[in-house]
Amino acid sequence: MNTSNDNLMAALMEQMGGNNNPKMEMLAKILAQQNNQPQNTAQPQPANGDKYKGQARKLMALNKELKDKLLLLKKQKEQLLQYLDYFIEVNAVFSSAVGACECWGDDPQCEKCRGQGKPGAFAIQQEAFQYYIRPALKQQQGPEKEQLAQPPSSPFKGAR
Repeated sequence: MNTSNDNLMAALMEQMGGNNNPKMEMLAKILAQQNNQPQNTAQPQPANGDKYKGQARKLMALNKELKDKLLLLKKQKEQLLQYLDYFIEVNAVFSSAVGACECWGDDPQCEKCRGQGKPGAFAIQQEAFQYYIRPALKQQQGPEKEQLAQPPSSPFKGAR
């Protein structure tokens, strides 16, 4: 192989799991064999034709498998993004219920609080407090039960 092909193959191997991926090793062997054969413009002999057809079938199967894996990864990415949106919403509501910044005062680079937004640093959002925090406090204080209000509205509604 020439140097640029070697570099491309190394990058591809690294991207696809390197030497731990037997399919990538097979692909590298096939490409190396093809690059080590003399280049001529004549059509391959019929005996070699079967060999190339077999390699082509293997490469096509490998290509299909990689496309299927990529599709699965894209679906997983979308699901993870939906979960992330949901948990961002939950974090916003809970932090507002205790008067904290959404970073909980843990991020000195935060534009809202500069790392000073621990619980109690901001005004408590009463609706969220009544729905999420008060029932837990009542449980701590005794067996008295209270009817819960509707959950508070969130600036992130519809993110799920």
